[in-house]
Amino acid sequence: MAELGCEIASHSNAHKDLSKLKKKTLIKDLDTADAAFTDAGVEPPALVRPPYGAVNKNVKSATGRSIVTWTVDTEDWRTPGAEAIAERIMSAK
Repeated sequence: MAELGCEIASHSNAHKDLSKLKKKTLIKDLDTADAAFTDAGVEPPALVRPPYGAVNKNVKSATGRSIVTWTVDTEDWRTPGAEAIAERIMSAK
């Protein structure tokens, strides 16, 4: 993805609700994810997309990165497929 020029964000290492973690644990989780990027020959991302979209003051300040969230949960994990996902997005108000 990096070679294609795509913007990459970290989604954490353990996929826990980052807003429930203490700062030290949050940083350790992201550092572990960063190490995986580095091991793959890619710069650690400057963006974080928190699991579950869970963001609080601690997540915003502790990461030192821009946070990426959303306004519509597509629930693509529940009912995959482009048509179902597009319908959820288009019907959201």
